[in-house]
This record gives sequence, C-alpha cells and structure tokens, in this order.
Amino acid sequence: IPHDDLSSIFSAAQNCSDSLGEIIGKIERHTNTRDVNSYTTMFTNVIQAWGAASISAVPLSSESDPLAPSRGVNQILKTIHLLESIAALPDRTFFDDDVNELQSIEIEQSREHKAFLFECLGEVFAEALEQLRQIDTSVREKKVSDETRPGKSFFLENVFEVEKMLRYYESQSRIVLTQ
Repeated sequence: IPHDDLSSIFSAAQNCSDSLGEIIGKIERHTNTRDVNSYTTMFTNVIQAWGAASISAVPLSSESDPLAPSRGVNQILKTIHLLESIAALPDRTFFDDDVNELQSIEIEQSREHKAFLFECLGEVFAEALEQLRQIDTSVREKKVSDETRPGKSFFLENVFEVEKMLRYYESQSRIVLTQ
C-alpha cells in the first residue's frame, strides 16, 4: 500500500472516531433499545476501522512513523474508554415491596434494558479484543516473512488495559445479574 493510501485509511478511521465523538456528545442518559443497538454498531465500526488501519500499516511502517500500527491500537483503547465512560449502568436495586403494577412493569423493562446494554458492551469489548489479536497476527506474519525475530505484541503491551476492560465488564455483570 502506498503511503498516501495508508494516510487515507488512517484519515477515514479518524473521521469515524470524530463522528462517534460528536454523536456520543448528544446521547441522552436513558435511550431506547434501538438507539443502544445503533451505538453498539457505531462503536464496533470505529474499532474495526482502527484495526484495519493498523493491519494495513504493519508491512509499511516503523514505530516512529505517525501511521504506525500502535496509533490504531491506542485509538481502539481510547474508544473503549469512551464507551466505559458513558455505559456505566446504575447500580440501584428495585426491591421495594410497595410498588404498584405500573412501577413493576417499568422495573422489569429497566432490567431488560440494562441486560441489553450489558450485552452490547460485551459485543464491543469482544470486537476490541479480536482486533488486537488480528493486529498481532499481522505483525507476527510480517516478522516471519522478514525472517527477523518475532514482532512485538500489541495485546501483551496493553494487557493492563485489557485486564481493566475485563474487570469493568465483570463489575457491570454483577450489577446486571443481581437485579
């Protein structure tokens, strides 16, 4: 891939991130299931765009290049942090003996919505992990074809961030599953 084309790929990924940032700034705290599904798709697409940019950069760039795979990896992690900042599920419980039938229906819908949010969070996290794996695979394949020592692992370099992501998911699962 010529450097100009690679620059265009990174620019497209950046445009996806910028658009997501604009949309996220307008999100209302309580959204319906259709909106959450759309947001999940947007987050997943941004992560895939940065993954594709990083994979495209593997054969051409060095770490000092601004179009290095590490830039895409950092943007994937930044996208995850953005999701975590808006996806915090309220941890209040709904165990009040004095609820009427209408409140009971709202409580059940709220539980279903939280479960759906949790499922969407898992989808985005899984996509981020898959992109890191694919980037690492591309780096390993390049190093093997170059007959040099094995390349670095972006997954291992960011294991702290991956562990943090998994801990966040676990804490959210406790909220969802206890209600």
